[in-house]
Amino acid sequence: MPEDDESKIIKFPKSPGNRPRVIKRIGVILIASAVVLGLLFSSLGFLSYVLIFLVLMAVAVGMVISRIRENSARSEYRELLKMVLHDEDLAERLIMAELKKSPELKKPDCIKLAYQRLYYDRSR
Repeated sequence: MPEDDESKIIKFPKSPGNRPRVIKRIGVILIASAVVLGLLFSSLGFLSYVLIFLVLMAVAVGMVISRIRENSARSEYRELLKMVLHDEDLAERLIMAELKKSPELKKPDCIKLAYQRLYYDRSR
């Protein structure tokens, strides 16, 4: 039975990362400030509700955009660089080592795999 590419990728635990927590905190702060502004400008009536709606939509769009950017290959490479203290040569060697182990994988997959393997090894 032929194996697909997904079965060859080793699944390591993801890094916990603080970005989602920070975004949620910012979202809560913005929502609370929108509600307070809405109450302060309640004399404006309908406009205060429009203000709350616009702030909520801005928070939602920001969260979606940050999720999309977070999953890009460039951000994974940046995370790998952070983990190796910005030693680009070491990062490239790790990526090439993953590419040698699995030549059928593309470079973004190798970056992700190198990061996951390094994170797993350091957490042991």
